[in-house]
Amino acid sequence: EDGIRDVERSRGLGDVYKRQRPGSVEISYLDIDGERKLLSANDLLAVVIQHEMDHLDGKMMVDFISNIKREMIRKKLLKAKGG
Repeated sequence: EDGIRDVERSRGLGDVYKRQRPGSVEISYLDIDGERKLLSANDLLAVVIQHEMDHLDGKMMVDFISNIKREMIRKKLLKAKGG
């Protein structure tokens, strides 16, 4: 397996998840002047970029876990809410 096995935390859920992600990424973006730029990132920066891109795509960490773990989290949240 090529990549980084990292631990990520979901602030909203307070839980920690292990996730395998590529160890490097290349992204293109527009700078403040509208010029296209290319950024190559490795290691932690690559993981952070991928994590934030997931959020921009509307995905949260619970979207990447098994149904069993998702159900456990749902029950935990319901219990904490008092329901």
